[in-house]
Amino acid sequence: MSGCKAINKAANDPGGWQRLAGGRGFAHVPLSTWSFRLQSPDARGFTLIELVMAIVILAAALSGVLLVINQNTAKSGDPVITTQAQAVAQSYLEEIMLQAYSDPDGSDAGESRATYDDVDDYDGLTDNGARDQFGSAITSLADYTVSVSVAVTTLGATAAKLVTVTAGRSGNTKSNVTLSAYRTNF
Repeated sequence: MSGCKAINKAANDPGGWQRLAGGRGFAHVPLSTWSFRLQSPDARGFTLIELVMAIVILAAALSGVLLVINQNTAKSGDPVITTQAQAVAQSYLEEIMLQAYSDPDGSDAGESRATYDDVDDYDGLTDNGARDQFGSAITSLADYTVSVSVAVTTLGATAAKLVTVTAGRSGNTKSNVTLSAYRTNF
């Protein structure tokens, strides 16, 4: 009778069939003996706390990386602005250095940028927006300011004039570039 109960129990058990060793047929295996592991016995999953901590750490690291990228993107135009300011200052300095050391006609009266004929004429020049040697505005450089100073000095025993040109983008003092050169009476 006990064998009959075992057969009935196996018939009512929602187990399944399993292949016997050596491939010699199938046997019914009760559900109570099944193992429902999805991982190997020594593998371990993540707890909810570990998962939340990992997300917090990744978020902090990602925000740091994004902050660096944002800073680099925001400042990526600065070298271009500084290079342009340097080109403007160099252009003004070349223009001034090509002029005569002292006034050829002996008079500075009524001169404008287009009629400057010596280095001293440029002293105190301030342009809001870069201009060419004739005083015409250069529209693509309207955001740049230029100031010029000329100081009389000596180089050893030789009289000289120190020409200083400062150029930069309006409102951006970090882009200011100052170039200086000595002009002697040769």
